[in-house]
Amino acid sequence: MDKTKQQQVRINDYHLHDTTVGNSKFQDDVWDLSILIKSKTTKKSHKIIDFSYVHSEELKEVIKIYSYYLLSKLKPQTVWSKNVKMRLFISYCKEHSINSFQEVNNAILMDFAIYLKNQISNHGKPFAPGTCYLCFQAIEELIEVGQIEGWLVPNQNLTKISVQFSKQKRTEEEDRKNQSIPPKVFSEILKFAIHKEKNILTKAGIIIQSQTGLRISEVLGLKKGCIPKTSNGDYYMIVRTSKTEKDDSVTHKIFVNQLVVDTVKELEKYTEHLRKESGYEELFLVQYNGINVLKTNKFQEKRIPNFIKRHDIRDENGQLYKLNSHQFRVNFVNDLIDKKIPLAFIMKHFNHVSIEMTAWYSRLKMEKIAQMMKDILKPNSKIAGINASIIQRNLSEQFKGKTEEEIETFVSQLSKNMYVNPLPTGVCLQDTRRGDCDNGDGCIFINCPNYVTTEKYYPIHKRELNLLESEMKRYENDGRVREYQRLKAKWIYLKPIVDSLEEQINEK
Repeated sequence: MDKTKQQQVRINDYHLHDTTVGNSKFQDDVWDLSILIKSKTTKKSHKIIDFSYVHSEELKEVIKIYSYYLLSKLKPQTVWSKNVKMRLFISYCKEHSINSFQEVNNAILMDFAIYLKNQISNHGKPFAPGTCYLCFQAIEELIEVGQIEGWLVPNQNLTKISVQFSKQKRTEEEDRKNQSIPPKVFSEILKFAIHKEKNILTKAGIIIQSQTGLRISEVLGLKKGCIPKTSNGDYYMIVRTSKTEKDDSVTHKIFVNQLVVDTVKELEKYTEHLRKESGYEELFLVQYNGINVLKTNKFQEKRIPNFIKRHDIRDENGQLYKLNSHQFRVNFVNDLIDKKIPLAFIMKHFNHVSIEMTAWYSRLKMEKIAQMMKDILKPNSKIAGINASIIQRNLSEQFKGKTEEEIETFVSQLSKNMYVNPLPTGVCLQDTRRGDCDNGDGCIFINCPNYVTTEKYYPIHKRELNLLESEMKRYENDGRVREYQRLKAKWIYLKPIVDSLEEQINEK
């Protein structure tokens, strides 16, 4: 249905039965919205809203009107998602013989919250807080809009149960995707993607994301000929962005480096026969039950973990690194911020609607720095470095006679006032507002009085020391004096750091 006509319809007019919705009629129990969804990666089942599961005609009528109302404001895929989240509540209503939204009150919503916590999902686990949050959010929105529009919903104000789940809804995975990738891990990911990865689709997806900061959904939507050249000889990429705009996706252009250009050329050649056979223009094509565009969830949930496992890429604790594709975006923005690129230019690169969207990434970086500083400045912190003992002695004097609350306030304020740089295994206390560091680009961290590390990074330092000593022994046995002395120069600084952290960790 034409979006302009949708917006002219009075939603609270109940004479909608002959109204067309996508390829269906309002009165149908199944709405086919495929005509409204252009994405080739969306499953057919995700283009259909099925109301047949609703046991009560009165409940079904309100949900249909609510869905129709949403179609005038949101993307069809979002409307489909809200309907899916509401199924849990309808199942509860069926079990408890609730046949109208007008019967819903605070007692029922509270009981439904308990019901959700005791239910087991199809994966054999309790429903995640995020799922519960989205479910309640859909119900609350339906009732609130219904009260304004005059639908058959409760008249009284109801308690917002979704608030109870909102603080819990950020799962470990959601938190991780907003973290930058540690430099050492990022270096390994890029090295293996460029030189070792044999699957072209996985290789291309990782390289393009890491070098452009695009979302994986935008990368997988790239088409043949997406990298033209300017009259000056510079390459740029044509990409469709959607999540930054309220309505339809728009064409966006970003400059790209030679690595991305070469990767796209390799990808175009690899999928050329699939494009000819299918008629698709997209570059990320897979042949499974026909030829289809590679789906975002398949890339994130299958290809990335397999890539990490295949190349044995591990975190600071020796565990396989749990990579989320969105982390490439965070890394890319943080790198631009480190290079003092103005937020306005970063906003232009990502086609953000507002500067606030871009500034969010900047806040993430500052939060990370503040937390690292708190780890260093807190009482009895286990830190190491050339000036670590001086820092600890000065802090002890500052904390003397203060309550825990006063110390917390002091540490928080001090961490906010200090302008420092996070490093792969610690933090650099060189305040860039005082001028550039004397070491320039020659910094190797551990030999610098501005470098401080914490017990969090002990496993990394310990592992590096073991490897260093093993190499030194090998060079000494082979009589390679020059190589031995080069490693010994690093060992002189690394050994005291490891010993100091071990001593503090083992203190009783």
